[in-house]
Formats: sequence, structure tokens, C-alpha cells
Amino acid sequence: MTLRKRMLSKQTLQGSMTVEAAFVMPIVIFVVFALLYLSFYLHDKCRIQGIINKTLHKASITLKHEADIDTGNLSYETIGERGVFYLLMGNNDMEASQIQQYLQQELSEGLFLTRIAEVNSEVGKTKVKLSVETETSVSLYWVKQLFSSLAHGTIKEDSGIHNPAETLRQMEVVLDSGSRMKGVSQLKDKLEGIFGK
Repeated sequence: MTLRKRMLSKQTLQGSMTVEAAFVMPIVIFVVFALLYLSFYLHDKCRIQGIINKTLHKASITLKHEADIDTGNLSYETIGERGVFYLLMGNNDMEASQIQQYLQQELSEGLFLTRIAEVNSEVGKTKVKLSVETETSVSLYWVKQLFSSLAHGTIKEDSGIHNPAETLRQMEVVLDSGSRMKGVSQLKDKLEGIFGK
């Protein structure tokens, strides 16, 4: 009788382990897939951020030196034709469209889950602004629910355009023009008298 009880209890234990495994295994599989999708999502986000930073760096150099953003070749003829006050009064629409095309080209490959919805670039007199709108698509329903808050996102970055040579040219024109005006030397003498040398 005791042998039969032992066999029955052993079968009951084996059956309970099967039931526990039936509950635990879907959770384990869900966690593994969620971690895989999370790693793909983080890869895409880091890649997009890196490409935006690289494009901002290239754009600030391109705008300063009139270089081609793809190849880096300088156009000295274009620099000479710009004029002294180009940064103050020049039109940067062509450069903005070139930067936008370059950014779209760089973001066109190498992403796992993320699709680029829209790319925008603004080129001001002293700043370049880039924004990328993304859509993340996940095929598994339960993992998709987990990533629903991350499905749409916007990454925005900006960078200043530092052009010391152009600033010096502008200041020389202003100072030369100011020194040739009547009464500037008397005003300068009065200011030196008030504030000291």
C-alpha cells in the first residue's frame, strides 16, 4: 500500500511541475522578446542620435566654409561671391535643404524597429536646428502594448555656427566706417575723459 501511495504522490508532483511550467514559460518567453525589442529600440535611438550629432557637426563646418556636406570639398568661388554681410543678410534655404537631404540619406538604413516619419532642418544666422520624428513598430501584440508609449518620438538638436573669420571681417567694416564719420574722434576723446584711458 505504501508503494502505491508513493507512486501516486510522485505522479502528482510531476503533474504539478508541468502545470507550473505551463504558467511560467509564457512569461519567460515574453520577457526574452521584450528584452530583444528593447535592445533593438535602444540601438535605433542611439544610431539616430549619433547621425544627428554628426550631421550637426558637418553642417556647422559646411555653413562656415561653403563646403559640400557629402564630400567636404570647399568651394572657394562661392566664398568669394558671398560678400561681407552674407551671414546677416544671406539666404540659407539651399543649405537647409542640402542638410535635410543628407540627414535623410544617412537615416535611410541601419535601423531595426524605427521608421523615420519626418526630417526637418532650420538654418539660422547663428544656429542650425535639426529634428527627426520617428515611429517604432513592433509586430508582437503584447510587446507592442509594452512599447506603446515609445511608438512615436521626436529628437531635436541644435548647434551654433561659430565663424571667427567672418566676425572679424564684419567688425573691421564697422570700425573702419565708424572711424571715418565726423565727430567720432571728439566723442572718443570725451569718453576717454569720462572713463579714463
